[in-house]
Amino acid sequence: MELALVGNPSNGVAKPSCNSVGSLPVVSSNAVIHPPVTSAAGATLGRHLARRLVQIGATDVFAVPGDFNLTLLDYLIAEPGLKLIGCCNELNAGYAADGYARARGVGACAVTFTVGGLSVLNAIAGAYSENLPVICIVGGPNSNDYGTNRILHHTIGLPDFSQELRCFQTITCYQAVINNLDDAHEQIDTAIATALRESKPVYISVGCNLAGLSHPTFSREPVPLFISPRLSNKANLEYAVEAAADFLNKAVKPVMVGGPKIRVAKAKKAFAGIAESSGYPFAVMPSAKGLVPEHHPRFIGTYWGAVSTTFCAEIVESADAYLFAGPIFNDYSSVGYSLLLKREKAVIVQPDRVVVGNGPAFGCILMTEFLDALAKRLDRNTTAYDNYRRIFIPDREPPNGQPDEPLRVNILFKHIKEMLSGDTAVIAETGDSWFNCQKLRLPEGCGYEFQMQYGSIGWSVGATLGYAQAAKDKRVISCIGDGSFQMTAQDVSTMLRCGQKSIIFLINNGGYTIEVEIHDGPYNVIKNWDYTGLIDAIHNSDGNCWTKKVRTEEELIEAIATATGAKKDCLCFIEIIVHKDDTSKELLEWGSRVSAANSRPPNPHSVGYSLLLKREKAVIVQPDRVVVGNGPAFGCILMTEFLDALAKRLDRNTTAYDNYRRIFIPDREPPNGQPDEPLRVNILFKHIKELLSGDTAVIAETGDSWFNCQKLRLPEGCGYEFQMQYGSIGWSVGATLGYAQAAKDKRVISCIGDGSFQMTAQDVSTMLRCGQKSIIFLINNGGYTIEVEIHDGPYNVIKNWDYTGLIDAIHNSDGNCWTKKVRTEEELIEAIATATGAKKDCLCFIEIIVHKDDTSKELLEWGSRVSAANSRPPNPQ
Repeated sequence: MELALVGNPSNGVAKPSCNSVGSLPVVSSNAVIHPPVTSAAGATLGRHLARRLVQIGATDVFAVPGDFNLTLLDYLIAEPGLKLIGCCNELNAGYAADGYARARGVGACAVTFTVGGLSVLNAIAGAYSENLPVICIVGGPNSNDYGTNRILHHTIGLPDFSQELRCFQTITCYQAVINNLDDAHEQIDTAIATALRESKPVYISVGCNLAGLSHPTFSREPVPLFISPRLSNKANLEYAVEAAADFLNKAVKPVMVGGPKIRVAKAKKAFAGIAESSGYPFAVMPSAKGLVPEHHPRFIGTYWGAVSTTFCAEIVESADAYLFAGPIFNDYSSVGYSLLLKREKAVIVQPDRVVVGNGPAFGCILMTEFLDALAKRLDRNTTAYDNYRRIFIPDREPPNGQPDEPLRVNILFKHIKEMLSGDTAVIAETGDSWFNCQKLRLPEGCGYEFQMQYGSIGWSVGATLGYAQAAKDKRVISCIGDGSFQMTAQDVSTMLRCGQKSIIFLINNGGYTIEVEIHDGPYNVIKNWDYTGLIDAIHNSDGNCWTKKVRTEEELIEAIATATGAKKDCLCFIEIIVHKDDTSKELLEWGSRVSAANSRPPNPHSVGYSLLLKREKAVIVQPDRVVVGNGPAFGCILMTEFLDALAKRLDRNTTAYDNYRRIFIPDREPPNGQPDEPLRVNILFKHIKELLSGDTAVIAETGDSWFNCQKLRLPEGCGYEFQMQYGSIGWSVGATLGYAQAAKDKRVISCIGDGSFQMTAQDVSTMLRCGQKSIIFLINNGGYTIEVEIHDGPYNVIKNWDYTGLIDAIHNSDGNCWTKKVRTEEELIEAIATATGAKKDCLCFIEIIVHKDDTSKELLEWGSRVSAANSRPPNPQ
């Protein structure tokens, strides 16, 4: 079928009436309820979306479960040919979809509402800037909650659910908010077709109660997705070809340069064809490396202004005409806007537009058709290439290292170059790897990716995961700096779960080297981790993984031989120890020019809604507003002044408290554990309660710790924090760091689940750098427990890490840190005694091993109620 691509529809939904506080909406008694119309068995919204993903080639979806997307994930899992890959956090899931799209042509990720959506934003923005079609699927609120003026969890606390949508509007080319079934089919198909046509990300939000519902438009076997082919305006094409051919044929020494938009134009073959027929030498812009044939004899290297490969800039900038196909000239690719190019000498070919010199310009022209037609009209001219051959002197290889001489970065890349073949692909992280990898001459068929336009450090870990998952015929070689790796290290875990066999070179030079060369300062120095120890802890004897720490060339040669020989079927992680000032000369030059561009002075100024409360019985006091019953409401009133004044006007009344005292029975303490009996969660919190005083503060992570920590009776002065409204898992690590830094008179006690910890573990490193002495209880039960109790599925199971080993690796004998793994009450008592005694001035990390189903009764009750709220069927239309 041919899709009619339309703008964003406005979805109207019935608004249920409600006059109570914190309870479910009630459908009006005079509403007409129609029985659901069902089509063939299994023809549901969730299945239709899953089938579409398979049809377009996105056969792996990178996901993080949350209560709003769990039912949808069930349908993705159930679809034959579709694999759901659970990532450690949403940012990495987005980066993985980015890497997957680079290899497969389209990628997909699935997250939950707002906390997941806003976490994945950075990765989707990167995909937008790099022209990659990524389908970002978000599990949205129950369709009945739109327009009810209710406040939902996972939001910023306002009854407006559009904040996530508004964020995505600027970084996606289409947004579909599906909160009814009537136009769901059209919205899904239009979104996916738009992503493929525009080569940009799209956003699809699916109400959490809709994925399992049928509708006649979801046919059992979906009609194959069809996109009308784009064609050039024939008249414009002929005029443009004539003008460009006349311009270039008059030149004495023309050249060609390939840019990154060759990818979105799908013009790799057309560019190679015109390069072959014209006789011109051709170069590649740095962000387009991998898109042009570097094995061709007339390929002259990377054109990057002052940091171009040897003799390339001289030939390009001295040409009297140059054809740029798909360029992006930004401050990075132009080396601080310092390229020595002249517009009047250029033919600029964009995916749908051609500009010849200072004009004319021609629109509605496809790059592929233009290059194919131009190739037939150009006179063959090898003058510029002959000039290049006359002046070219091959770069010398760096001298070999002496025995026991510290390894140099240029030696590392000399050996990486020898590893490349058509069966490999290179991922270059933002940083000095940009410059070193540009000098690698790619064999035919060798893949190459980096993220130059957006330049988000940490991108490469997720991108390696996604690319390797999409291109299983290639072995990915990733070059990652230590500062970048600390951002997103967790998803090496997911690579292991997927059985990937990439080779990761972790370049450990102690800081953000690229930032140092732009503008140095103490903020560019990072804490050194034991990176191989970190990966060993994540590996935890589960999966195929091999690690090696390398300090000399001899050790490097041996490590590469092992990685490509005995360990060729393993994920190989090689930590390269180099001097902090060992950088490429290109980075030194580029950094100084970008610094100059940045510092130019300014131009002169020209609960599932189950509370049994009634609004008419309530006085609601907000920070600047008071509502009495169903009204009246009073604004511009400060809560402190209102409460102080009200206290003087109330009659004393202890009736409700007297009733409470009559019915109150103190909770019994949980029975002590038997010797060698596995530790129970309630025993853990019994002992945590005994730790509390006015000199402590509790941080409770989203999850079962919410419920267990609520039962802690806080002594006077004891601090307590958790994030209930937004509920972003992983929050507590950063929150512990910040709270402890602000309240140095208190010892912070943090209760964190393993799934949450995998999201943000890195900044235990910063706690150590700051000399903090918090106690972290890491509750290891193998999954997202809070999500399990809302809606269970295999996406709630995570890879088990050796968490104490992970912290030991981050500690790396630098700072005061003590770790302990605990399995019994006896071991817990001993660990707490050490943490509050001999190690009271240390950061203490205690890993608590408990059964996966050991949860509080409160979570079981809460989870079932939230599940019921999420799965309410749509109101009758």
